[in-house]
Amino acid sequence: MPMLCLLCAAPGWAVGWAGQNRPLAQHAWASGQPPAQCPLDLWVDAMQLALRDQLGPGPALQWCWAPLPKALRPAWWPDAPRRHHPCRQWALDEGLVWAGARRIAPSVDLSDLSDLAELWGAISGPAPQAMPAMAHWLERAQHPAASAALSVLACLVVHAALQWGLHPWLEERQAQSWAQLAQARRAEIQRLDREREQALKAEQISRTQRWAQAQDRALAPLNALVPLLRASAAVAQPQFFSSLRFADGAWTVQGVAGHEVELSTWLGRAGELGLPQVLQSGPATWPPEPEWGWPAWRFEWRFTPPAEAPRSGGAR
Repeated sequence: MPMLCLLCAAPGWAVGWAGQNRPLAQHAWASGQPPAQCPLDLWVDAMQLALRDQLGPGPALQWCWAPLPKALRPAWWPDAPRRHHPCRQWALDEGLVWAGARRIAPSVDLSDLSDLAELWGAISGPAPQAMPAMAHWLERAQHPAASAALSVLACLVVHAALQWGLHPWLEERQAQSWAQLAQARRAEIQRLDREREQALKAEQISRTQRWAQAQDRALAPLNALVPLLRASAAVAQPQFFSSLRFADGAWTVQGVAGHEVELSTWLGRAGELGLPQVLQSGPATWPPEPEWGWPAWRFEWRFTPPAEAPRSGGAR
């Protein structure tokens, strides 16, 4: 593969083909030293002119440079890979193979353009072949054994990194992931247990409350009868209840008492617990006719007990 070389040195620059004794074009720097900005525009015409006469396979482009003192070295000088971008990009745009940069060590100090022609002789000889960076590095190894040793060393380094670096790290990450997953599962199980326990407790409380309310409703008639009996027991004269019936949340009492009984006082005592509704009241005889009876007082009234406060839910 033909190699087009761009040579930059202290006196100036040159463009030509590797393996030729003389460059196709060489020029001195306009200011006598390399400019501060990369002068790619100065080289493009010369390189395109050289490529115009090339009829063979696609050539490669190599940037050759000679060392410069630090005081004269501009920021674009290709002594570091990061500064190769202008020429590399131009080569790719033109369809050339980028062969990288090459350091040319001069035998004497370069002072004028004639020294640049002498420096070009270091590029003469068989044209180097463009190759990937790794292959180029192996090609420049001084001995095959050195390349083999470096390859073995690289393999050992990679193996050590995998064995003592990446593998323990992956195991630790996997263990952490399993621990977090187990912790999340335990937390979820505990949450479900708490929710189930709370639901059971709420259902038990609700059932207890319903049972207590049902008991209160069932005992309401008896609870309402208690104050009525206590009120009747407080009357000094005997009395007789002929009918005692509970319906629609109230007791209906039909009774007969002696005519000496102060019925209003009795009803007043019962009325303290719940106002009665007098349905019937008047004089009569007991036993009723046709038997010989005694003077008495017949009454019928309705007693509605006061509403009780609801009980709190709890076990009885």
